[in-house]
Amino acid sequence: MIDIKIIRENPKLVKEKSLGKGVKIDVEKILELDKSFRELQQQCDDARAVKNKATEQIAKASPEEK
Repeated sequence: MIDIKIIRENPKLVKEKSLGKGVKIDVEKILELDKSFRELQQQCDDARAVKNKATEQIAKASPEEK
């Protein structure tokens, strides 16, 4: 298995080496999917941060505010 970081940094090299071994890899599709994955991961992290902040504020709130 190839580390995605290597594919990101050297897409042409990965494509050339894979073709040299007789394996066809759609590097562009891999990079597109990786970009989508990283964007979704960022959205999840942002949502988790909002949830954690709300949880923290609820914990600090007085019983009347809850």
